[in-house]
Parts: sequence; structure tokens; C-alpha cells
Amino acid sequence: MLGVDVSAPLLDLAWQRAAALPHVAFHHGDATTLALSPSYDRLISRFGVMFFADPVLSFTRMAAQLSPGAKISFAAWGQIPENPFFTLPARAARATIGAMPKSDPDGPGPFAFRDPERVVSILAEAGFVDIACKVTRLDLTPAGTVDDLAQQMCDIGPASGAINHFEAGPAQVKELRQTIAEALRPYAEDGPLRLPAEINFVTATKP
Repeated sequence: MLGVDVSAPLLDLAWQRAAALPHVAFHHGDATTLALSPSYDRLISRFGVMFFADPVLSFTRMAAQLSPGAKISFAAWGQIPENPFFTLPARAARATIGAMPKSDPDGPGPFAFRDPERVVSILAEAGFVDIACKVTRLDLTPAGTVDDLAQQMCDIGPASGAINHFEAGPAQVKELRQTIAEALRPYAEDGPLRLPAEINFVTATKP
């Protein structure tokens, strides 16, 4: 079993967590340009493939690393309005720090694979068959408290992007974190924090 990621810090954490699993290895690099030997019969990705600059090229090259009949499966974020994990901190940042410049949602980013038809088209062009995209609504259950998640949202995602873009000071960041926490509280009124989400679960086969 091989894990591949472009993020060295994430791979360091993965090595730590898999220290007792001798059959698991990791590689620091871009999955698009990776050359593997031998080929693999299963490819799994969780919220990663949406960041490919050229998804058709990336999937075509990854297909070349797979055995005939190999299966791929991945999870990607669904439609933007159905995912408050992103929209909630984005609204809070807009209200407390400022409006970010508009970006192309079809460009590399968390929502690039929100449209099932586009995903199916990309995989078909890359040579895969038996392609299916199951749109699923579920609840995310982040660990920790509302305040913990508010801090996390200031560290990554749209709120973090706004903090960096506007070079927000400590007072602004504190206000943003508090605004996010207050917006999250209704999702924890009946017990542990539960945040609704829409996820696309995609499967396909290499001929």
C-alpha cells in the first residue's frame, strides 16, 4: 500500500500514524507525474483530486499506473451551497475582514468536482469506464468544540485565505474566530457538533 501527497507535513503525520504498519509506505510527490512499478489494482483519494491543474491529464497518467480492471474511488465536495464547512467561514470573513476577489470554482480547488456530469466527462476522457457519481448528503462530525473548529477554520480554508489576503491583524482574526464560533453554535445545540455536507462519491474502472 502506497500513499502519495505533495504535502510534506501531512506525510510526516501519516508516517507517524502508520509506524506499526509495515505494509504501508508513503511518497512525497505529485501523483500526476509519479511512475510506479509494479502497477496497482486500487486507487483511493479523499478530497485530493479536485486540485489537479489538468484533471484529464492527471487521471490519464494515473491510469497508466494501474492494472487492467483496476478500480478507482474518490470523494469530492458537492455543490457549494450545501457545504457550510466552506460557506460559513467565507461569509464570516466577508463580514469581518472583507470580500475576497472572485475565483473560478471550476479551477483547481475544493469545488472543482462539484458537478457530477463534469466529473464523469473527465474520467471518460481519461479512458475510464463504468463511471458512477453518487451524490450523498451527510453530517460531518468534527472533533473538538465549536471554538476548536472556529480556530481550524481560521487556519485553513476561505477564512484563512481572507486573513492572508488582507493581512488581518490579531484583533481582526480574533473577531473573525468569534464570529465563526457563534455561527457554528446552532449546529451543536442538540449535542456534539454536526455540520451538514454534500459529498460526491465517485467510482470508475480501468478497462
